[in-house]
Amino acid sequence: MSIPFAEITHVSKFGNESVIYTVSNSYRTYHSLKGILTYLPVNDFFLIHQPHIVSLRHMDGVRKGRLVVGEYYVPMSKNYKVQLLVRLKEILDREYVFMEKYFKPI
Repeated sequence: MSIPFAEITHVSKFGNESVIYTVSNSYRTYHSLKGILTYLPVNDFFLIHQPHIVSLRHMDGVRKGRLVVGEYYVPMSKNYKVQLLVRLKEILDREYVFMEKYFKPI
């Protein structure tokens, strides 16, 4: 079974199983998080805590030190938080440069 990347909101590890959450469902697998991460697009997914991967496209915000992904609150470690902020800054800078090419300041 294949799951479209755009549908995946986050992945969490529970014991021997990983759970892949999508917009409308969840799927259990015995694949490791590192194994799953190798299949996911590098620019769209981020390891936010040792047992959690999130889709940058499905992040809704941060609340009380946790990432909000839909109805879920995913824990965020301090180390990964710094890395996430760096990644988001890179994305925002890249989009600004892209937009700057097509839109000139007035």
